[in-house]
Amino acid sequence: MSTGSFFGELYLRSTRPFLAAHVTQADARYLSTRLDALPLEGPVLDVGCGHGRHLHLLQKSQKHRRAVIGVELDEASLRALTAVGPAPVVRGDFFVLPFRDEAFAAAFAWYNTLFSFEEPSLLNLLKGLARCVRPKGQLIVHGTWWEWAASQPPAEFRGTLPDGSKLLERAAYDRLTGRDQIERELVTPGGQVMAGSFFIRYYPLDVLGALLDEAGFETTWVHGNIEGHPVSPSSPDLIVGALKRG
Repeated sequence: MSTGSFFGELYLRSTRPFLAAHVTQADARYLSTRLDALPLEGPVLDVGCGHGRHLHLLQKSQKHRRAVIGVELDEASLRALTAVGPAPVVRGDFFVLPFRDEAFAAAFAWYNTLFSFEEPSLLNLLKGLARCVRPKGQLIVHGTWWEWAASQPPAEFRGTLPDGSKLLERAAYDRLTGRDQIERELVTPGGQVMAGSFFIRYYPLDVLGALLDEAGFETTWVHGNIEGHPVSPSSPDLIVGALKRG
């Protein structure tokens, strides 16, 4: 039995089956629209690109004329990305981004990528992104809206994945910490058992906005879903667009 870090093979095996292609395609259309409207020329950084589900689609977009470059630390995700097709990806820790200053016209982080950290770590991460994004460049951050998360009861999932693996997941939101604490256990058809836990911190907009401001970004728009609707208590998403000051 392997235990410890959730992000890696356990994440890929237990998460990818639930990432529907049409959802990824809709995400990519939203991102393309926002990035294509940016007046700055230059490449875009996919922060924590994982196995490249958005990266590949953005590369193929007919309207999207910018180079899209991924950064990812996890080796299992990078192997899965390579299996899908070639993509410009750099292996690196997004707390120590391996790029020169002001290398990108924009950056984006999707699917709560930035939110498995508390405020001091998140602030350091945002400052690193500010270093790599040009003045007037854009940062797009996607996560789950905290009011929606707080309205959900503790949940448990038991099921069989398409490859025959057995998955058990338990998730519970803690109002005091603003965290979803998530535990997963996966038993492969061959009998290998993998287990891990992680948390997602759901930031209220004022807290996230203050962190962006301290890092050097100015919030310019906020959406509650990829249709561009305002945030409301029932919004599933929090999508924030911010411009780097300067």
